[in-house]
Amino acid sequence: MSVISSPAAVGGPMTRPLLARLREALGHFAERLALADAVARERRALAGLDDRLLRDIGVDRATAVEESRRDYWDLPARRRA
Repeated sequence: MSVISSPAAVGGPMTRPLLARLREALGHFAERLALADAVARERRALAGLDDRLLRDIGVDRATAVEESRRDYWDLPARRRA
């Protein structure tokens, strides 16, 4: 039996777990991408707050600027869980 016509090459038992793992990995990546996008939007919103609103939430301007300049993929640990 050639490799091309073997059960594993045409969707046999060895292929299904690989496809399931790939689907799961792509799902996790999509979730992480959506989270990173949400965090980026929150950081932009934080950067747009005036000093009075920042005081209301207990954040000073320097902290808001520092947070808004973090990299896209730099997600807070509490949000990654």
